Amino acid sequence: MVKKKKTLKKSILSCTIPFMLLMCVILSAVQIISTRNILYTRYESYIRNILSYVQGEIDVDDLAECMKSGVESEKYKALQKVLDNCRDRLDIHFIYVIEPLNTERFNNIRNVIAGVSKDEYENLADELVYLNMPTGDSYSPETAAKYLNAYRSGKLSFFEEVSEWGDDYTGLLPLFDSRGKAVAALCVDVDVAEMHSILHNEAIAVILLIMLFGIAFVVIFIGWSVRSITDPIERLEKSVVDFASKCKDQKDPAALVIDVPEIRTNNEVETLAHAVSEMGDAMQDYLKGMVTAENAARAAQKIAELKASISSGMVYAHIVQTLIRGYKSLYYVDIDTEEFTEYKMDEETDRLIEKPSKYNFFDKCLELAYSYVHPDDRDTFIKTMDRETLLKALDQDKTLMLTYRIVVNDTATYVNIKIARVAGDEKHIIVGVADVDKQTKQLKLTERLQEERIAYERINALTGDFICIYVILPKNGAYREYSAADSFEEYKLPKEGRDFFALAREKGAKLVYPGDLDRYLSVFTEENVMAEIRRSGMYTLTYRLIIGGRPTHVQLRAAMVEEKDGPRLIVGINNIESHVRQEEEYENQLAEAQREANRDALTGVKNKHAYLDAEAQLDRQIAKHRAPEFAIAMIDVNDLKLINDTHGHQAGDQYLRDASGIICNIFKHSPVFRVGGDEFAVIVQDKDYECIEELMGKVRDHNIKAIKEGGIVIACGMSRFDNDVCVAQVFERADTLMYKNKNDLKTKKDRILLF
Repeated sequence: MVKKKKTLKKSILSCTIPFMLLMCVILSAVQIISTRNILYTRYESYIRNILSYVQGEIDVDDLAECMKSGVESEKYKALQKVLDNCRDRLDIHFIYVIEPLNTERFNNIRNVIAGVSKDEYENLADELVYLNMPTGDSYSPETAAKYLNAYRSGKLSFFEEVSEWGDDYTGLLPLFDSRGKAVAALCVDVDVAEMHSILHNEAIAVILLIMLFGIAFVVIFIGWSVRSITDPIERLEKSVVDFASKCKDQKDPAALVIDVPEIRTNNEVETLAHAVSEMGDAMQDYLKGMVTAENAARAAQKIAELKASISSGMVYAHIVQTLIRGYKSLYYVDIDTEEFTEYKMDEETDRLIEKPSKYNFFDKCLELAYSYVHPDDRDTFIKTMDRETLLKALDQDKTLMLTYRIVVNDTATYVNIKIARVAGDEKHIIVGVADVDKQTKQLKLTERLQEERIAYERINALTGDFICIYVILPKNGAYREYSAADSFEEYKLPKEGRDFFALAREKGAKLVYPGDLDRYLSVFTEENVMAEIRRSGMYTLTYRLIIGGRPTHVQLRAAMVEEKDGPRLIVGINNIESHVRQEEEYENQLAEAQREANRDALTGVKNKHAYLDAEAQLDRQIAKHRAPEFAIAMIDVNDLKLINDTHGHQAGDQYLRDASGIICNIFKHSPVFRVGGDEFAVIVQDKDYECIEELMGKVRDHNIKAIKEGGIVIACGMSRFDNDVCVAQVFERADTLMYKNKNDLKTKKDRILLF
């Protein structure tokens, strides 16, 4: 009797306690992670609202100009107040605007502006951030890399950073100017040290609580198992062991009595005790009969073996056994009665199994068709195995073959059925079913590879721009590559592999142009690709590859296609270098054409079309209540008609050019527009607006000198924007004042000439 190595009680205890500990760990981790995610979600929502508010207060074009010139504008100063208010009123650690530059050790980030609290103004005035302030070694390369990657992503990003200023959770929002160019990044830091303390305390409390519940569960469960399972089984085990000892070398069946203890557990253990008792009684009766029949059985066995050895059926069985090794099953079918005999090999004993059946063979085939045959092959199978159709086909060709798929446990397997008449016997047919899954799938794979190669060659013949195409199995990343460009072959990349995205990232570090590598590695991931395909049907990425030693623009496109044997991810890399060059040339030509379209050909200043564009932009800002301070100066060049009449139009053109130079020299920091034959308009802003009265004084001084010395006189009227509905109202006031000034100048000139 084999002794037990470990009691059931110990087994239950050794399984229950680790299970309880594992559940404690899992439940604690789930609770802590859930709480952490909730807290971070709240932080992100809070930061997102702050960023959205502050973004609405930023004029990015003005900020870009400040960064370029290093001079603080009025809008910059107003933005400083907004950020300072955020620091004082909102529960944040820092709020600031920076420009991520690189990941070097020094000066990897440029400060633009930062919110300052009242306490910092009073106590840390020497340490405040100013425009274009270098950062020195304040940011480590690792921290700078986080800011740079988030900035290049072009979207709102969040990340956590532990530094000398504390444990912060940072939200970074790239700022884009009116041309769509990234200028800087607006950032908000929230101190999460308190959150970590909360998580720590909650983790301890959750673990202790779950441990208490776990201990209580173990105690109750073990108590119940001892009472209802282990103790009754131990008593039953003792009875069975004693009975086994009695059975050893026992010749008297009457002595084989099992003493089963009384067990009342109202479960399977009690049923087992009754079964053991009944089994003991049955075994005793069986042994009594077996002793009596033993000699007769031995004699009968010898007779049967003798008959079997001389029977012709044994030879037949050997023949069938040899033939069936090439098939899953063989059927010997009686055409008249439709009864059949099935022959198959027992895989464990390697013996032939013969199963006669009176079941209608063709009805059985129909039944199996709906139970196991693949739906796509079912109709063909049913038509082929129809009795009349089958016999007619055998009359013509003697044999019939069909390959189809059977589905077992959701797995499709190719099989081949071969049907033939028995030679010299029109009454019977033999049906053999063989497993041809491996051969058929290999054949289909070969055909598929050939089809893909032909399809790729056709695509390349039509486009001529594809560098390579990858065909990928989404479930495991296995891929095949087809390439046409000789330059691409120089990399000697594997034509086949198991993990496409791992290969793409590994080889990308060597093949992708360094300037595009960070963006490539951050966005070209399996998660991003599949998510974009699910959202829009196509994933597209443009970057540069090093081909032939030079950076070459390529475009990667990925899409899912549904094929006969499942979905495939198709990734194509297309050479778009010529298209990029054409677009750059077109953009340069377009920009030059735009400049020419907005420039006055005679004077070189902006024309009326440019003025209307500027007016429309200001009107949009006025409608949003975000208009800057500005004024309109209307200027008319006096005596142009007199010059044309007396000296000719060439002299008049030069007169206008000289007048334009005078206007531009006075209003150096404002755009000047020629809006009529002898009329100019100036949109006065920024520095010129701050000293507008001084500039108008220069116009008056110029005119007095011109009248006395015979120079060019320019009549001028100026009006400031004062919560007007549109720019046209400011323009009209300036135009009215200009004509008044024109009359005053004429009167003044007449007086000077008179005296």
